[in-house]
Amino acid sequence: MKEGIRPVWEDPENEHGGFWVLRFPKDKIEAVWRDLCLAVIGENFYSVLRPGDAINGITASIRRTDVVVQIWNKLAEEEPEQKRIISHVVAVILKEYTVGDFFYKPCQGHDSFDSNFTPKEAAKSTSSTGSYRPPSKRK
Repeated sequence: MKEGIRPVWEDPENEHGGFWVLRFPKDKIEAVWRDLCLAVIGENFYSVLRPGDAINGITASIRRTDVVVQIWNKLAEEEPEQKRIISHVVAVILKEYTVGDFFYKPCQGHDSFDSNFTPKEAAKSTSSTGSYRPPSKRK
């Protein structure tokens, strides 16, 4: 994620946006992650984003059998724009990989969206630099 933006629906930079959810086999995630990071850093999404939109970041969540990747954008878009972004991801950025089912979820459409969320609440789950750090495991 960009510095200062957290991967939560209520973050002010995400609240009017959304995220694509894609799944990949665990043995492909290193290459998929590398290609997505390079695409974001290299502004490879620029040609398919409407004015004012941006890729706020990407996240990965390792599951038992696969990895869930989320691509977060600043502005939730109408269906044609959403399709343009995911078509670019599948046909250009990740063309070497099999992309299974995927979907887009607007942040404000999420059941847990809280428009009254405040940055003070965010401080409980972020480090001093604003990056997310999971709680440490204690035995």
